[in-house]
Amino acid sequence: MIRNFFCVHNVIMTALVCLAACMNPLMAQPDRETLLAYVMEKHGPDHGLINGIQYANRYHRIKEHPFYRGETFSSGAVTISGRDYGDVLLNYDIFAQQVILEYHGRNGGVGKIILVSEHIDAFRLGGDRFEKLSLTEKGSQFYQVIATQGAAFYIHWERQMIPNSNDLKYTYYFSEPRGDFLLDYAGEIHRFSNRSSFQSIFPGNSGKQVRKYLRHHRFNFRKASTGELTGLLDFIVRLPQSARE
Repeated sequence: MIRNFFCVHNVIMTALVCLAACMNPLMAQPDRETLLAYVMEKHGPDHGLINGIQYANRYHRIKEHPFYRGETFSSGAVTISGRDYGDVLLNYDIFAQQVILEYHGRNGGVGKIILVSEHIDAFRLGGDRFEKLSLTEKGSQFYQVIATQGAAFYIHWERQMIPNSNDLKYTYYFSEPRGDFLLDYAGEIHRFSNRSSFQSIFPGNSGKQVRKYLRHHRFNFRKASTGELTGLLDFIVRLPQSARE
C-alpha cells in the first residue's frame, strides 16, 4: 500500500511538472539545457541520459534514507540501451529501485535526474557493480554482482518503509538494507538467507569446512562487505574436490 501511494504520488508530480512546463515553457528549459550541455560535453551527441524525470526528494517525513549506502552521490558508470557512460555521479534508491544521476552545470548549478530503469542494463556505484538480471519468479531486477572464477553472488537490495508511531516529526522510517542472496556455484543458482542455509548448499565434508570458515570469520551476510564476500567466494572455489563429495 505504501509503495502504491508513492507510485501514484510520482505520477501526479510528473503530471504537474509537465503541466507547468506546458503553461510556462521557460520554467523547465534551463534544467534541460544544463543537462544537455553536460551530456554533450562528457559523452558527445547522444541523448541516452536525457530520458528521465527530474528528481525531487519526497522523503522529508521519513527518518533515515532510502539509498544503497548513503546519501552522497558516488563516482560510477552506467550502461543504457547498450551504450556505456563513464565518469558520472550516481546513487541508488533501493526503496523505489531507481538509479539517480547528479550533474553539474557550467554555471555551478546542480541537478538530479531519475534514469529510466527499463533502459538500464548495468551500472557501477563506487566499487560495486550492478546488473539487471532475471533470476527468480520476480522477473528483471537490479542485482549486485560479485564474481570470481567459478562462482558468483547475486544480491538484490531493498529497504522497507516502516510506520513510526512514536515520533511526531517522522511518520515512517527506512529499515536497514536487506539483501535477497543468490549463489551461482557448480552450475546451479542457490537461494539462501543466512549462514545455516548457505552452509546447506555444500554437501558432506565441504559443508563442515564452510561452517568452520563462517564461524571463524563471524560472518554476517547482511553486513558483509564486498571484500568479505569476495573472500568467501575464493574460499569455496578452492575447496578440494574430495571435500565437495
